[in-house]
Amino acid sequence: MNFRLWLLWRGFSVTIHIIAVSLYGFSLVFQFVYPNGYYPKQSSTDPKHNASIDVNSTTIDYTFGWKYKFLTFWNLHIQFIVFLIYLFCDCFRVNYMPSKAIERSIKKRLMQTRDTLHHSLVFPIGWLVSTMYWTLYFIDKSLVVNSTGRYPWWLTHLDHSIIVVIIMLETVITYHRRNKLAVEMSLLMAIMSSYVGWVCYLGFYRQIWVYGIFRNRSTVYRVVIFVASGAYLLTLYFAGLLIHRLCWPKSRREEWPQQWSADEISNDQLEFENFRVRQGLIT
Repeated sequence: MNFRLWLLWRGFSVTIHIIAVSLYGFSLVFQFVYPNGYYPKQSSTDPKHNASIDVNSTTIDYTFGWKYKFLTFWNLHIQFIVFLIYLFCDCFRVNYMPSKAIERSIKKRLMQTRDTLHHSLVFPIGWLVSTMYWTLYFIDKSLVVNSTGRYPWWLTHLDHSIIVVIIMLETVITYHRRNKLAVEMSLLMAIMSSYVGWVCYLGFYRQIWVYGIFRNRSTVYRVVIFVASGAYLLTLYFAGLLIHRLCWPKSRREEWPQQWSADEISNDQLEFENFRVRQGLIT
């Protein structure tokens, strides 16, 4: 691989991370600054003001739990934080390929954190939110969209469509080393168990069923939906591992640049030449 191609790939990787952080950050800021434009607050004179306690109603009381009742908002935070870590890795020059010898422990931990979060949270939860949302949307819009219709179309695509595109680009352009299966699965299950427990608390104790698919349903039906969603999430997790392995076969990992300490190089050209020397491409 020549230097220009490597430099182009490196710039593209950083650009994707900057775009992702900017988009996710903008979405979060917009929803915090303009909450009424996103979830309009009902007035006390509205006859449906207390409709949220009715399981047959499609109007939700957004005061309790705010937007954190929705997995979309959880996922948006996860994507923003993890891609911010990707940017930190770019700044520390550890976002290229895993190395067997990383001199600074902070770099090693940063890279391990980045890779573990990518496999355990970013890919499966991002795809779960996107595919589940659009599936329910085309079946019955009321299952996932509030009846007031104040969800901007561009925000819908930003939170449910663009995310998966960025995830796939990240999978293709950056190698993420696997952590132990138990570590990744534990992290994924901890996050999703927390969310399921939160949804059950809202539904059974607050009578606020966030999604229309749970309203006016039996407990058995809801349990089946939770179990099926969990099985689908695990399928997405292992699918992510398979896709990543297909994108990064051994031949590609050996061809593309390894990882270096910032103290080892002074500029991009020297960095690339050092890589070629270590690989035996030049003497």
